[in-house]
Amino acid sequence: MLRSFDYAAYSTVLREAERRWQSPEAIAALETWGDVWKKWASSSFLKAYLKAASTFLPAKSEKLRIMLDCYILEKTIYELGYELNNRPDWIKIPLHGIQQMIECGEK
Repeated sequence: MLRSFDYAAYSTVLREAERRWQSPEAIAALETWGDVWKKWASSSFLKAYLKAASTFLPAKSEKLRIMLDCYILEKTIYELGYELNNRPDWIKIPLHGIQQMIECGEK
């Protein structure tokens, strides 16, 4: 579900970037707002999910974070292969997700 929020936000950016009348500044602003929405939606979903699934998830937040990061990276790499084979124009979506994971890891 978390990766679906990324697709929902970033596919809109890709669609708008294809329109010739859109300026690079408008696309950058749309991408920024898409990232804000994705973070809000992901956070809201994850908070509710963790509350409901607390009985079978690791109690320590560090272990949970590692597990979640590994799953998201695995899913994103799968998406990368899928897009390469089926929708090469959409390869930017999983690449964007990988880039964001790298940037978060550097902080």
